[in-house]
Amino acid sequence: MAGLKDAVAAIRPSSDRLKEAQDKIAFTVESLQDLKKFFDGMPSAGQLKLLLDEFCEALRKAELAGKALPKIMRPDDLLAKMESHRQVVKDYAAALRVPAGAKRRDPIKANAATLAHELLVGFERSPGITRDGPWHKLANALYALATNTEADLFAYLRDRDVGPTYDAR
Repeated sequence: MAGLKDAVAAIRPSSDRLKEAQDKIAFTVESLQDLKKFFDGMPSAGQLKLLLDEFCEALRKAELAGKALPKIMRPDDLLAKMESHRQVVKDYAAALRVPAGAKRRDPIKANAATLAHELLVGFERSPGITRDGPWHKLANALYALATNTEADLFAYLRDRDVGPTYDAR
């Protein structure tokens, strides 16, 4: 499995920047591990959209029940806030991208590719999108260090501009 040695080899820092490279790699791996903890158990965008739609419907029913109360008992301020919150949730659900039949994009792999690129640029190395090139090797090594799992992240190099997002299809 790829390790710290492979990550450092992909960057090829000068001897006076070796410690800096090791520290930045360690920080990057910790960041990816934190991100993995965040995304573990996170529903897909499609599942999240369904949950948000159910929540909007529940808020709508609560609003209707509140509006059915006699005027003297009606909590108009609360109803206005509920309507406002329902619209925010509805807009958020509508903004989620759920392409039909699309494969779910792994946010940890996407971030490993993005962060590998940033590390290489920071150490004045040309990333270049080549199989088994420095960017590919570093992205694979960072992912392996963060997840204890080997993976080929070459497909994620092309999508680097998408970067760290929650596009969990």
